Amino acid sequence: MPDKSQTFQVSESETEQLRARIRALEERLATTEAQYERYRKLFELSPSGMLLEDANGTILDVNTAHCETLGFTRDELIGKNIRILAHSEVVSFVSGNIQRILSGEVLNHTVRTNRKDGQLCYMVLNESRFPLSPTEWGIVVVSMDVTDLKRAEAALLANEERNGAMIRAVPDILFRLSRDGVYLDVKSPNPHLLFLPPAEMIGKSLTDSGMDDETISLMLGKMEEALSSGEVQTTEFEHVVPAGRRVFEARVAPCGRSEVLVMVRDITQRRKAEHDLREALAAAEAASQAKADFLANMSHEIRTPLNAVIGMTELLLDTPLAGDQAEFARTIRTAGAGLMEIINDILDFSKIEAGKLSLESVSFDLSQLFSGVLDIVRGYAREKHLKLTLNASPDLPQRAVGDPARLRQVLLNLLSNAIKFTESGSVSLSVSVEEKEEHRIWLLVAVKDTGIGVPDEKRSLLFQPFSQVESSATRKYGGTGLGLAICRELIEAMGGRIGFESEVDRGSRFWFEIPLGTPDAQTVNHEESNSFSVVRLPPRGTEPRILLVEDNLTNQRLMIYLLRKLGVTLCDLAVNGEEAIRSIESQEYDLVLMDCQMPVMDGYEATRRIRAHEQAHATGHIPIVALTAHALDGERERCLEAGMDDYVPKPVRPARIAEIFKLYLGIPPESATPADT
Repeated sequence: MPDKSQTFQVSESETEQLRARIRALEERLATTEAQYERYRKLFELSPSGMLLEDANGTILDVNTAHCETLGFTRDELIGKNIRILAHSEVVSFVSGNIQRILSGEVLNHTVRTNRKDGQLCYMVLNESRFPLSPTEWGIVVVSMDVTDLKRAEAALLANEERNGAMIRAVPDILFRLSRDGVYLDVKSPNPHLLFLPPAEMIGKSLTDSGMDDETISLMLGKMEEALSSGEVQTTEFEHVVPAGRRVFEARVAPCGRSEVLVMVRDITQRRKAEHDLREALAAAEAASQAKADFLANMSHEIRTPLNAVIGMTELLLDTPLAGDQAEFARTIRTAGAGLMEIINDILDFSKIEAGKLSLESVSFDLSQLFSGVLDIVRGYAREKHLKLTLNASPDLPQRAVGDPARLRQVLLNLLSNAIKFTESGSVSLSVSVEEKEEHRIWLLVAVKDTGIGVPDEKRSLLFQPFSQVESSATRKYGGTGLGLAICRELIEAMGGRIGFESEVDRGSRFWFEIPLGTPDAQTVNHEESNSFSVVRLPPRGTEPRILLVEDNLTNQRLMIYLLRKLGVTLCDLAVNGEEAIRSIESQEYDLVLMDCQMPVMDGYEATRRIRAHEQAHATGHIPIVALTAHALDGERERCLEAGMDDYVPKPVRPARIAEIFKLYLGIPPESATPADT
C-alpha cells in the first residue's frame, strides 16, 4: 500500500502551465461576458421587439420593446409558452412554424397577437433559429408593431370601398384627365353617352373624342382655370354621341397639380323641360295678357254706353218731369248704378285673381272719409226709411296713412249690403281705435244692421266668391256674390282681418281691423295735393275754350250737354287724336278733355305729340284730362306717363267735371255746380 503521508509533487513547469490555462480561461470568460453585455444591451435597447424561445416554444427571454407593445412584464412572459401570445386563429400556424424555423428556414410574416388587455394587435415577425448550446437550437423573433398601419390600411380600404360605391351610384360620367387633356380613367353608367368604350378611351386625348374644336378649346380652358384657381369650374356643351346630339353640363375639379376630375351630366331632358316651361310660361303670360286686354276692352265697351245712360239720366232728372217720368228716370239711374257696381266687382275680382291688386299709401282725412261714405249711401237708406248713424270714438285721429280708395270701397260694400238686406230699423257705422303704436294705429270698424241675418248653415258661404246666403235672397236682392270676397281680399292685403256675427231675423254685425300709419310732416297727401305741371289759366272775365276729343256720338252729346249746364259754351269737337292735334295747332284752348281709345290715333299718342309740340315751339302747357272707360289698375299711371294732367273714369260724374274746372281753369263755372246724385 502506498504511504498516505506521501506528498504529491508537481513540477514548477506544470504549475505555470496550469496558471496560464486558468488565465486564458478567465480572459475568454471576460471576453464572453463583455460580448454578452453588449448583446444584452442591444437586445434591451432595440426599438424592435425581440423574443427568444426554445424548441418547445417556451419563452426564454424578451426585451422591453416587445413587452411594452404587448403590455406584459418580462416576468409575466418568461417561462410561458409562446401560444399565450398567439391569436386563437393562428395557434396551429405557430406550431408548424417552429419546426420549419428549427430546420433552418427564416420566416417573415404578419400575425395577429393578443395584448394583455385583450386587444388585438398586428405584428410583422422575422423568425430564425438561434443556438442555445452546441447541441441545442432555439428561435429568436424580431417583431414590429404594425397595428396602426393595419388600421390605416383598413380605413383606406373602407374609404376606397365607400368612394367606389359612391362613384358607382353617381349617374354622371366621370373622367380623370391630365393637364394636357389625356384620359387617365373613365367611368360611365351609360356607354351610349361615350364615343368609345371606357377601357378604349384611356390613353387617348380630347382631340380623339370626336368633339369639335370649339368644345375642346372650351374644356381645356376650364381645366386650366380649375388647376390655376383651385376651384371647381362649370360649363355646358353639346356633343354628338351614339345616343344622338346631347347637351352636357361639365364640372371640372382640380385633382392634384396636373390632373382634373371632370363630372359630366346629360342635361338634354332638363334643357328641353326648361324650354317647354319657358314656352308654357310665355303662353300663360300671353293668356294672362289676353285676359287683361279682354277686361280692359270689356270695361271700355260697357262703360262707354253706360256713361251715356247714367249721364243722360242725370241730365234728364235736372229737367222738369211729370211724376211718372221722374220715377222712370230715377229707376234708370238706379239700374245703371247697380250695373256699374256689378262691373266694378267683376273687374276688381279679376285683378285680385291675377295678383295685380295694388295699394296706395297716402295721407287722408279719416273723419271726412267716413262721413263721405255715409253721404253716398244716405239717399239709399232714406228711400228705405232706415236710420243711418255714425259713431266715432273721441280718440280717433284726424288723419292717417293708408289707401283711402280701397278703405272706402270696403265701407261702401258693407254699408250697401247692410242697407240692401235690411227692410226696417237701422244701420250704424262705428269706428274706434283699438291700439296705438309709435307709427301706427289699429282701427276697429263695424257695420251693424237690423236685417235678415245669416243662418248658421250658410255662414261658411260668406267671404267666398260667387256665393250667396240663399237663392231666394239672390233673387230678391241681386248681386254678384263677389262683394264680401273682395272685401276680405282688400282687408287682408292691407294687413288686417275681417269677420261677422249674425242672428237670423235680428241682424248682423260685420267688422274689420286694419293697421293705418300715422302721418308726419313729410307725408304727402296725394288726394289733396296737386303734383301736375303748372297750367296757364284763362284771364278772369273770359269764358274758357275747351276741346272735347271723343269718337262716340252719344258721349259727345252727353259731354256737350254737361258742359253747357256748367256754363261752358265754347267747346270744339275732335273725333280722334289727329283731329285734336290739328285743332290745337290752329286754336288756343284752356282745357282738353281727351278720350283714350279712338280710331286713327288714340289719346295717349295724341297727348305725347301735343307735349312734344309744346316743347319744340315753347308754347304754354295745355291741361289735358283723360276721359276713359278703362278702369283697370295702372290706367291712371299710363295716362300720366303719356303726359296727361289728370284722369277721370267713365261714367263721368258732373261733380268731378266741376272739380276739374276749378282745378285747371282756376275759376268756377258761371252756373251752379250740379249735385253728384
